Amino acid sequence: ERIGKVVIYTNGIHCGKYVNEFSNEKFRFLINCNSPSDMGKERFERLKNNLRLMINERFLKNRITLGINMYKVDFEYEYMLELLEEFSFKSVRVSITVPSIDEPEQGDAVSEFMKIKPRMFEFFKKLQEKGIAPHYDCNKIPSCCLSEEELIFSKELFKDETFADFTSITGN
Repeated sequence: ERIGKVVIYTNGIHCGKYVNEFSNEKFRFLINCNSPSDMGKERFERLKNNLRLMINERFLKNRITLGINMYKVDFEYEYMLELLEEFSFKSVRVSITVPSIDEPEQGDAVSEFMKIKPRMFEFFKKLQEKGIAPHYDCNKIPSCCLSEEELIFSKELFKDETFADFTSITGN
């Protein structure tokens, strides 16, 4: 009774084992979906089967958010589009991984954001075409890394104040 909600952050691989316990109304899920090439095809199939169980058999969709981390320049996203479509999700959690300051060979954060930006906007345009709204979680690309056109597109796509906190930096 004292706990209102519990958010479970998971890759979804073992959710099937606990689906009876997860049926409790207090549980919410952020399922971080990694690409099949990163997690392996077998694990990815297990993730999909667990999503089918949770959504189609246990009707937990309204408590599930799917997420993608953009952590490399050529990050894969086609698998995510397929998952979002299969389960009729109209939103997705997105996060850009910020380079570690402990790994100087990666360069500074701004240059890394600039490298990932083209692929990120390619993904965002595909989401827009499918009527799926992205929502930033922890990390978002700073507006100082965006052109005027990209900033306008982002504000329209996100339809909120996502980029307002950066306007003093860019003067936009």
